[in-house]
Amino acid sequence: MIALPETTSDAEWRAWLRHGSHRDFDAAVAPWLELLQRIARRLLGPSLLADDAVQEGLLQVVRRRSELDPSISCETALASAVYYRGLTLGRAEGRRRRHETEAGRRWVRRSDRPQAAADLTALLSALDTEQRQVLQRRYLDGEPIGSIAGNLGLSANACTVRLHRARMELRQLVQ
Repeated sequence: MIALPETTSDAEWRAWLRHGSHRDFDAAVAPWLELLQRIARRLLGPSLLADDAVQEGLLQVVRRRSELDPSISCETALASAVYYRGLTLGRAEGRRRRHETEAGRRWVRRSDRPQAAADLTALLSALDTEQRQVLQRRYLDGEPIGSIAGNLGLSANACTVRLHRARMELRQLVQ
């Protein structure tokens, strides 16, 4: 069961909707941040994506302030913005993972042929050790980015950048 914080008064919320500043918004949102983060983590797991969902959901509330119904409570508006942004980010992450997994499968299928496997091995050996590790773990072993990053002591973003650079290097080697 989720414990609810002390609520932002309806009057404070409606005042912010009409003519509030960012400071007023910060004050209205502050009691709800922990709850919003828990909602996002339940949707997306304990990841940076959950933090992004909270941040982007709150930005969406600020940007669409004039469109919000004043009869809706602060907690409902904030929670629904974070929830729907979390769903969108989760779907996008799922599509990206499926795309990367399928790209990896195509590499593996191509490497079933003996000559292609030898060519791939030669190409991989031409890469830097860091690039080769990331490519092998992602596409040949099927490891998720987060796991690779954790094992190599990198951030997920740094791991993604290395993976991108490794693919670019492979393309140059093939051409």
